[in-house]
Amino acid sequence: MTDRLTLPIADYHGPGSRRWLTSTALRHAARFTRDGILWTPSAMKAYIDGCAPLVESPALEFGSAFHALVEGQTIDEIASIMPAGMKRSTNEYKKEWRPLVDANYGPDRVDLSWNEAEDLRSCHNALKDSPIVRELLEDPSVAVEGTIRFDMILPVQVRPDAERTVLAIDWKTDADPHSFPHRIYPRGLHRSAALQRQGIYEASGEWKRFIHVVVGKKPPHDIVAYELPERDLDLGFRENLKLIAQVQAWMYADAWESHWERAIVKAGMPDYHHADSESAFIDEEFGDDE
Repeated sequence: MTDRLTLPIADYHGPGSRRWLTSTALRHAARFTRDGILWTPSAMKAYIDGCAPLVESPALEFGSAFHALVEGQTIDEIASIMPAGMKRSTNEYKKEWRPLVDANYGPDRVDLSWNEAEDLRSCHNALKDSPIVRELLEDPSVAVEGTIRFDMILPVQVRPDAERTVLAIDWKTDADPHSFPHRIYPRGLHRSAALQRQGIYEASGEWKRFIHVVVGKKPPHDIVAYELPERDLDLGFRENLKLIAQVQAWMYADAWESHWERAIVKAGMPDYHHADSESAFIDEEFGDDE
């Protein structure tokens, strides 16, 4: 069964919604490394139980504020702007300014430095002036920040930034939009894209194009629209299935411990370190011919 809902972002990520898995939730289940998958069931259980807080950082808050601007809100509606020159590391911020913001708006209020607010305005202006973005937005809108809930072994929910009739858009900000592809796998963005695309298919019956629109945080605010190839999306889909199936197994067995939590792990350095060292010994003893 598939449902389309309109949920505030706080409710989407809140403890009451954690029975529906999201791409953010699945990051708690495992880490993908060059040596294989490191499963972290206890972290996943903490997330499901509402004990694991959402990861927050100035970079993520900047991205959230950018999303809100794209949706039509103003900076003053979504964030409090520090006085020019103030930094988060100072006592003035910690003991005076931020407590006042919490008292007036609550602890979830986004704050931006003066420079971040200027960068945010510039990013938004660049987006509005971008010819490729104008072309993408010519496709009529279906939903903006709408929640889709569906079953994929377990209940899942996704929240595409903007769903159009033939494509979906995911807004991103990045220090260097031209090197964005190098950060897709480490950040699991191929899995997030595959999950959102799956949800859109479940709701619409169509496999829509999925576009990451990446905006540079600093001038000249270059904007690059990326469409992942099918092989990347297919990898994300297969990894999502593996993650969800593993979470299901933990749930059914009510077993949330990894093998390494109650045992001594006998493991050493990767073999390539020994190979490199042996090569160094040989070069030192016999010399390098080059």
